[in-house]
Amino acid sequence: MSQTKRDEEAGKPASSGGSPRARLGRWCLLGLLPLLAWASFSFFSMDQTEQLSRALLFMPGGDLNEPAINAALQAKFPAGSSVIELKQFVQALGGGCSSSAQAKWSCAITISGTLCVATKLELGLTISPSQKIQQLEAKIRTSMC
Repeated sequence: MSQTKRDEEAGKPASSGGSPRARLGRWCLLGLLPLLAWASFSFFSMDQTEQLSRALLFMPGGDLNEPAINAALQAKFPAGSSVIELKQFVQALGGGCSSSAQAKWSCAITISGTLCVATKLELGLTISPSQKIQQLEAKIRTSMC
């Protein structure tokens, strides 16, 4: 006669998977599996976004790479792009734009600064009558008191 059959005849409930402590241990282990999977995934993942950005936009000595910044902005806002999108981009970075003539605009974003010195990204724009960018040129400027 099997142990389960003897337990049933003696009035004991049939064991289903061991003692309550063993069942609790299995449930805890099952509950930890997603956490362990997430931890192992984040342990083996990498994100080099910041390092890539720095390597592309800065020279080895730490100076800004003006040609790379100019190319990146021209790629982000090619000829025919809306000047409104560029203005929103500049404003989101704490800068501003103004027009000196009907088709000429300039924008400036402060990149870094201290009490009396500031490094700025200055954008020169030629705009079509339909408010589209015709030409964009970026320059890095340092200003002092």
